[in-house]
Amino acid sequence: MVKEISYILLGEQINGIWHGRLNWRASGSPASVEFDWERVLSREEKYGDIIGFFHTHPGGMHNPSNRDDKTMHAWSNSFGKPLLCIIEASKEVGAWIYDYRKEGNEKVDKIERFRSNWLVAIERLEP
Repeated sequence: MVKEISYILLGEQINGIWHGRLNWRASGSPASVEFDWERVLSREEKYGDIIGFFHTHPGGMHNPSNRDDKTMHAWSNSFGKPLLCIIEASKEVGAWIYDYRKEGNEKVDKIERFRSNWLVAIERLEP
């Protein structure tokens, strides 16, 4: 059975460029994964450096699920800031921004994952 995997993203966002590192790996069933939410809240309160969450969709769905939408809006509202939701499915990676002040989400134009679990996401590429 393939497990869903998640990470917490620690980093920063400056002028529409997000850069961070995947931390605190957790795994769960194919449709659900839990992580240490108390640790996440504590980290955000102390450092303010949580920029989002990364998880896999083992079934291959490349877009956020209804559960992802609800969860990301709740976290964004709780932290009072926009957050990234990064999803890897079938070796493809996509990223969406959730902002508690807006409905829905916004897909980022570019996401790159590097060695040692570093990543960069660019909200909008200029033409």
